[in-house]
Amino acid sequence: KYRELNEKFESNKKDYDQIANPIELQFENIEKLFQDFEVYMEDKDYQEVYHIVKGIDIMIDHMEIVINEVPDLVLLTNRVIPKKIEQITERYEEMKKEKYPLKHLKIEYNVEESLKKVNEIIDRIKVLNLENCMFELKNMLEFLENLFQEFEIEKSGRKDYEEDKVIFD
Repeated sequence: KYRELNEKFESNKKDYDQIANPIELQFENIEKLFQDFEVYMEDKDYQEVYHIVKGIDIMIDHMEIVINEVPDLVLLTNRVIPKKIEQITERYEEMKKEKYPLKHLKIEYNVEESLKKVNEIIDRIKVLNLENCMFELKNMLEFLENLFQEFEIEKSGRKDYEEDKVIFD
């Protein structure tokens, strides 16, 4: 299992971006445990061997999650979400110039908070703490998509207003 994970990592290393280094260090730690295992087996210290095997097993299970999830997390944090934020900011600026009432959406605040959250998640990924990262990123992506829907609601509302204004006049 260790070799398969290491091979998968090595063959797709570019997908791990800045997280590749911490992953390599974790693989080195597992290798050291394998070396310790051999030393204790030669010394016939089976009680210590049990603890080493348990540690290796836990670390490999964690690495399986890391190897499978990190490329998607890197893609979301480095490309998808920043691109969405850029698109939202551009659309917001265009609509602001057209005098749409968008203050209630608090776009600047939400963009700033989203960027902070992405940076926090990147920091957690760098230490291979993936707990809830995918969940939080998916929620953030959904929130950003909802902002686009809010923009469309504003455009639709203005169109309806313009049509009703003509009828009223």
